Amino acid sequence: MTDSVRKSQILERLLYGLLLIGIFWAPLPFGSNTPWAESLLGIYFTGLCCAFLVFVSLGWARFASWNGRVWVFLLIYLLWALWVSVPLLVHKGYIDAPALNAVDYAATRSAWLLTLTYLAAMLLVLGLVSSSRRVRGILWVIVIGGVLQAVYGVYMVTTGTEYSFFRPKQAYFGVATGTFVNRNHFAGYLELSLAAASGLVLPTLTTYMPVNWRRRLLSFLNFFYGQKVYVRMLMILMVIGLLLSQSRMGNTAFVAALLTAAIVYLFARRMRPSGLVLVLIASVLIVDIFLIGQWYGLEKVAERIEQTRFEAEARTYLTAEVMDTWEHHSPYGVGLGGFTTVFQHHRQLPSPRFWDHAHNDYLQFLIETGWPGVAFLGVLVLYSAFHAFRVLVTRRRSHNMAIGFAAIMAMVSIGLHSLVDFNLQIPANALTLLVLMTAAMAVKVRKNIHLSKNRTPRETM
Repeated sequence: MTDSVRKSQILERLLYGLLLIGIFWAPLPFGSNTPWAESLLGIYFTGLCCAFLVFVSLGWARFASWNGRVWVFLLIYLLWALWVSVPLLVHKGYIDAPALNAVDYAATRSAWLLTLTYLAAMLLVLGLVSSSRRVRGILWVIVIGGVLQAVYGVYMVTTGTEYSFFRPKQAYFGVATGTFVNRNHFAGYLELSLAAASGLVLPTLTTYMPVNWRRRLLSFLNFFYGQKVYVRMLMILMVIGLLLSQSRMGNTAFVAALLTAAIVYLFARRMRPSGLVLVLIASVLIVDIFLIGQWYGLEKVAERIEQTRFEAEARTYLTAEVMDTWEHHSPYGVGLGGFTTVFQHHRQLPSPRFWDHAHNDYLQFLIETGWPGVAFLGVLVLYSAFHAFRVLVTRRRSHNMAIGFAAIMAMVSIGLHSLVDFNLQIPANALTLLVLMTAAMAVKVRKNIHLSKNRTPRETM
């Protein structure tokens, strides 16, 4: 191995490590949902991506090998980013299209810059995640982030110390929020972390049950006392945090997503559910949810669900007025980030509460970006889901199947939660979801061996 190759590999490892640090940092300062944290996130990922591209152009680093499918994935996202920028161009007078003018130029510009931050993170994942080991690293950094959030949230609830990220909490007292402001966004991040943890466990389980009872017993003991048990213990901690958040849809979406992803996995692998697969799912549903929940708040979550009166929920009235706002504005959107400004002109809720989001990501994207914007996002998610499914079908290494499983579970979970909340408006949650989707895409489009002049092949995926 030449010195240039060795230096290139060291530089790529450094960039990959910095990528992991950025993913880990994103949820810490209030989910990066404050102006300073959002700006810091943008500077970090954009700067890191620009440095990577410069190193590639100088020959000091290289992109992982791609095939044509990744260009389609990036093209869809670029079309979304271009559509988001149109209201800014109209506002500045570069395009004559009054129906597409941004109603809040500052908010739309900020949202567009955040869109570029996500693009930078996606390029880094596609360019640097070049081996099964790096796929595993992506999953583990998300799991560790979720565990730390859960432990911190549990500590705050059990000790009564109501702090968020180095400042006292201003709402949601008595429930777990981690370093987030809103318990539902804390729950959303735990859903993503649990998806990553489930991906590390489920695809590595035996796909058949041994006929011999002794081997079957050894298989079960290996599951409970092998390396997978450590991941299961981390999942238990995150489930406790999720329960203590008392987020109704957060807990519901997690269970529904786990079952859905498990069914998709079994279908993709064309196999009957083995005993170990059933044990894992049953342990999550029975041990984690029901037994642990008896001590850590399941009855409170159930009580909140039972006491919910759909017609009395403020969000019901909010949804009606959001639809009224949609009817009075352009079907092409008012500009990403412009919901708050527009909605205040149509608000008639009998409540002093200030609504800065629609509490439904689909409706908010519809109002802000119109039908074209929603179409771009829908195609992006469907395209990513299709290739995540193909990862489960075609790949043989467990870590590659893990990212496919995690991406599907994450998309289902956040997709359900987005019906009644706005997790996709929180930079940390949106970034983590996109990282999982992009990593699954990277695994699917990567060629088996990357050969370059005077270079050794990378580890196959």
